[in-house]
Amino acid sequence: MSPGTFEVREVTPDDGDTMKRLVESNPDGGDIQFAPRFSVDPYEMYSTLMPVDDFAGFIAEAPSGDAAGMGFIAFNDSRLGGRIRPRGYLAGLMVDHEYRGDGLGTRLATERIEYAEETVGDDVVIAAAIQSGNDASMGVARSWADGFPYEYVMHPLETRVDRPSTSHTVRTLERRELSEFVAGINSFYGDAELFVPYRTDRFSELVAAAVDGKSVHRADAVIADGEYVAGAHVADQYELTTQVVESLPPELEQAEELPPSIPEEMEIRPTYVVPWFKPGYEDAAQQLIEYERAVADGANRLMIPFDPDGPLGQIDPLTVDEGSIELNWALRGLDDPVEDTFVAPSLG
Repeated sequence: MSPGTFEVREVTPDDGDTMKRLVESNPDGGDIQFAPRFSVDPYEMYSTLMPVDDFAGFIAEAPSGDAAGMGFIAFNDSRLGGRIRPRGYLAGLMVDHEYRGDGLGTRLATERIEYAEETVGDDVVIAAAIQSGNDASMGVARSWADGFPYEYVMHPLETRVDRPSTSHTVRTLERRELSEFVAGINSFYGDAELFVPYRTDRFSELVAAAVDGKSVHRADAVIADGEYVAGAHVADQYELTTQVVESLPPELEQAEELPPSIPEEMEIRPTYVVPWFKPGYEDAAQQLIEYERAVADGANRLMIPFDPDGPLGQIDPLTVDEGSIELNWALRGLDDPVEDTFVAPSLG
């Protein structure tokens, strides 16, 4: 079936069940394959709790009317080539296994890129984060990207039951305290490529937002002498969706035991953590990570996105191992990648 055979339309709020079926029945194709399981409506989740300024989704339908694939594009301003530019972030590409090999993934990428250029303008940089080993998505990306100049990892940490002793106060901030938190995280990642600067008003809305009564985002901070010296944007994603491990690479399949990053039950209930710290307070950042491991509630893994070559590579718990997930940034429209800086993590 040729790509032009499919009808592509924008996603609507009524497409939650269709989105759920597509995602849950088609595991990701990376080194470690995950199949999400949703406990809320996916459309409401994406439209309410994605940390982006705006987004659009597209569904491809076969002549039979069956949903054959989908993909999203999220918009925000990001640091690219050393300056702030508009970015269109391609996410959620999914092609049903019955329709793979027909060029539909490339068609969905093209539709979203054209939408971004029409909506934002020719200056928009198109970006996508793709797991190493996801050959299908890498193949689609090669059809539109200029290159893959940046990498980072998603590092899972086991949770812990005992709360560690800390030399500083660690707590969740109230909304009225977020401006100082935003200043801290923006300073830490200020020179990082792909960093989306935080805004107090937008982050405050995100912290207050809820889906099905579930608030996900919060800001935690380490306080020393009345000063925020470290912090983390925390997203309790397990409240909304979990990740069932469908398959592992051969070296993990044949190992006598799984690495600590993968649960015995083969289902990751994730809390995502984006840490930062002020110069000289690496110990505070480490204490914060250990604190998050202990207060994870229903989560069984902390998922920490970071660049091992950046400042977070100095933190002891963040040692890349065989369970770390490597991700590649595919970019289009960036002629001048910066080589002497680190890469910011991404939650959307």
